[in-house]
Amino acid sequence: MGRKPSAIMLRAMGLNFNTATQLVKGKAESIKLKTLYNLCTLLQCTPNDLLNVPPSELDKLPPAHPLHQLRKADYNLTPLDIVRALPIDKIEQANKLLMDLLNDGKGE
Repeated sequence: MGRKPSAIMLRAMGLNFNTATQLVKGKAESIKLKTLYNLCTLLQCTPNDLLNVPPSELDKLPPAHPLHQLRKADYNLTPLDIVRALPIDKIEQANKLLMDLLNDGKGE
């Protein structure tokens, strides 16, 4: 199996094979600041464009915490995924909205 172009690019930046593979697969747990700088330079972006904090970790933080700015929009979520991700205090509100939509469809 051939290597992915993204892994080849990372290797060209001087990263070892394991680090490049972990970055490509999204499994890297840490990264050197120099590597982050090189990636941002190469991709013409900022660290915020590359960093991703798992929603489960963000949910532990106060709502006004600056790390919430790193939350990525997920456009691949199904309606069921969205409902599963709702905090418990929003379930009742979501249920009411869904019931209203269902009733609108029945002509009530």
